[in-house]
Amino acid sequence: MKKTLLSLLFCTTLFSNLHADGKIGLGIAYDYGFGISAQFNHRLNLMAGQEGIVGDYLFFKHSVKNAFNFYAGVGLAFLWLRHTNEDLLLDARLPLGIEVDLGKKVDFYLQVSPTVRIQEPISFYFRASGGLRFFF
Repeated sequence: MKKTLLSLLFCTTLFSNLHADGKIGLGIAYDYGFGISAQFNHRLNLMAGQEGIVGDYLFFKHSVKNAFNFYAGVGLAFLWLRHTNEDLLLDARLPLGIEVDLGKKVDFYLQVSPTVRIQEPISFYFRASGGLRFFF
């Protein structure tokens, strides 16, 4: 129950700053397990997977010949990993990635995220993720 309420609170907070006229992308991804990904206004990435939910704000994007974008951002991940005794874990991350346009309404992305586990024991690691999104 706590996981569901925390997930709803997290998503509600992020959605409250979105504008209705922005582009919305939905798709599939692998980050903290397989799941659903979304992108809003080409700046806010959300992902809900088997092991947690992730929110990233992209503060830097550089387009190369309108074919692909490099990006950097900051984000948080709330995790409920099955192989730990912890109820809920929190990670801070710095996603660095590339988006490739596969058409006007489709893109593919790959990213690497240096990540810090905020709770004890504090740890540092890298996560790789990727996905496919359809825009409308």
